[in-house]
Amino acid sequence: EGGHHRDRIAHAGGDATGAEIQRALIAAVAAAPEIEVIQHALALDLQLADDGGVAGVTLHVMGEGQHDGVGAVRCRAVVLAAGGLGQVFSASTNPSVSTGDGMALALRAGAALRDLEFVQFHPTVMYLGADSLGQQPLISEAVRGEGAFLVDFEGNRLMEG
Repeated sequence: EGGHHRDRIAHAGGDATGAEIQRALIAAVAAAPEIEVIQHALALDLQLADDGGVAGVTLHVMGEGQHDGVGAVRCRAVVLAAGGLGQVFSASTNPSVSTGDGMALALRAGAALRDLEFVQFHPTVMYLGADSLGQQPLISEAVRGEGAFLVDFEGNRLMEG
């Protein structure tokens, strides 16, 4: 938002846009009888078809899940929407679950990973000091859209214009 010349960002529920998108996706999946939802599952590996494509996933369903133990799910398509890898850094705005698991699944299945040096960092993180570790608090991009600007640790303005 901070780099846009005009308002063009969709918002829902105030600062809860991500939660609203997630709610809508969950409702759409729940309404699709051909989709089986297995909760509390950890994807261990992708299963490959004879032609080299992906044919399923090996899962470990834990605790509160519908099934117990390790099993396989065969399917026509697999979408890896596993988030990022922010936890490879000692301080990150990423949640603790952003451990790069999706990339690891793809790599073990033979996918070529590229451009891994291009990790997106959120430009408006609240600086808590050099010793701060773990998930850092975000400051909404909307503050830049309203006229705030970025400064470095010495107070010098960044990305002017």
